[in-house]
Amino acid sequence: MSNILYSALSLISNLGKDNDLSIDKPLEITKDNTFLMQGTFENINNIYGLLTKENNQSFFYSFSFSNEYKIIKNNKEISFDELKEGDNISVTYNGNVALVYPPKLESVTKIEVINK
Repeated sequence: MSNILYSALSLISNLGKDNDLSIDKPLEITKDNTFLMQGTFENINNIYGLLTKENNQSFFYSFSFSNEYKIIKNNKEISFDELKEGDNISVTYNGNVALVYPPKLESVTKIEVINK
């Protein structure tokens, strides 16, 4: 069911980026009902967001930048300025995706840079 929802709410395109992101599960639901989505931090058409790849398709999601959640890299809190395009990230959010263009992850609580 989550894969159908994931596909239905995603913007499907090839985006012209050649990132080789090998993430087995781009979407995961945790036992406390939070959602984790993994991909790369990218700037597409001057919109920063999360780019995931699954089955040779790319999915791009935007999210709001806020001081209300933490950005973690190497177990330390960092600022948005330290987040680099191309970083592998995991975004924790409430599972809601706004049906706007591009789709927007709602109620983000944490972004974590993943070393791959």
